[in-house]
Amino acid sequence: MKPKKLPIRPYARLLTMLGEQLIKNEKIALVELIKNSYDADADWVEVRFENFNDDMSANENSSIVIRDNGHGMTYEDIKNSWMNPATPQKYKRKKDSQKRKTLNKKRVIQGEKGIGRFAILKLGKTVTVATKTRNSKFESVIEYDFAKFDDDFISENGKERDIFLDEIKIDYSEFAPPKRVETSQGTMIEIRDLKGVWSRGLIKEILKDVFSLTDPVSRITENISDDFEISIFCNGEPEAVEDGNTQILRELIDDKAVFKIQGRFSTRRNSFIYKGCK
Repeated sequence: MKPKKLPIRPYARLLTMLGEQLIKNEKIALVELIKNSYDADADWVEVRFENFNDDMSANENSSIVIRDNGHGMTYEDIKNSWMNPATPQKYKRKKDSQKRKTLNKKRVIQGEKGIGRFAILKLGKTVTVATKTRNSKFESVIEYDFAKFDDDFISENGKERDIFLDEIKIDYSEFAPPKRVETSQGTMIEIRDLKGVWSRGLIKEILKDVFSLTDPVSRITENISDDFEISIFCNGEPEAVEDGNTQILRELIDDKAVFKIQGRFSTRRNSFIYKGCK
């Protein structure tokens, strides 16, 4: 028999396997999506837990919505990057010492493995992603509807069958004027048919994890707001993002500094005028 070339044709279950390996729980999944907003040079990201129970457990009407005003994605970005897991673009930028930061705000890139799309599958089975770039006149929308599959992609509508990855199709459409992205640019992700177990305690853990993306030192010492604002709402009510570490840092700066330098900055001289220290 003549030698043959055999193609690699993974089962759709690979989506679940990769997700389980790369993303251990719902908290990490949501933090990964927030990191995507950070890497997109967004000024702000807003996470809304909508229609949850009073104890923040999910029900059949619950959804999680993530919005930002980052640079958004074009059709080419969606086709060549978002739809292709393990895209090498971020990895190449991180590997190059001159390109390890985002394009506009020069932030240190947080994501690398392109696991944001796996994070979505970890959180729910029905997903809408709407995105718009600043120069685009329309909004790109991609929709995942995996409700007919079980969590392991080994059955469809309750019947077991071989389901291959290349059978999984995602709907793409364009809308003009935009319907879901409310700013000149940005991305909105709405996740429904939620999976996992949610609670107020878990949400507070998420707040602590994402707080590391901001700069508490500049916010305290210079009295300025961070250029990446994180807002989380639970059934319409805002949750405080600042954690206990900031209060400790504030006390150390105010009460236990070794010495404080006094002076002022002269715009005319473009220099700091030293007055003394204590």
